[in-house]
Amino acid sequence: HGWYMIVMEDLSTFYDPLHDNSSDTLQLIPEITAKVTALHQAGFVHGDIRDINIMVKSAHGKEEDPQWLMVDWDWAGEIGQARYPHDMNPAVPRPSDAERGGIILAQHDLEMINLLVQRN
Repeated sequence: HGWYMIVMEDLSTFYDPLHDNSSDTLQLIPEITAKVTALHQAGFVHGDIRDINIMVKSAHGKEEDPQWLMVDWDWAGEIGQARYPHDMNPAVPRPSDAERGGIILAQHDLEMINLLVQRN
């Protein structure tokens, strides 16, 4: 019926969503931006960069830079080919020209990172 399922390992033992670690957000923005820019330079977009899709490794009291990873790659694809799904949630803040069925632009990923900064 056109449905896809993506199964990944359970990260909850070692990672928490960035939205649960808002103090890490501003610290991570430069590195997130650099990695997403490298993704774009390789010819790909993510399409759904939100604090719920960035996982931060639990420090467990250690004084170290937080490690992170990005999840929810089901919208990701090649620049110029990846499209937003038709059932995209309109309640999630996105760039004004990001629309259902529309092409996911590299600029959209960067604008979504800027939205992370604005919320903190």
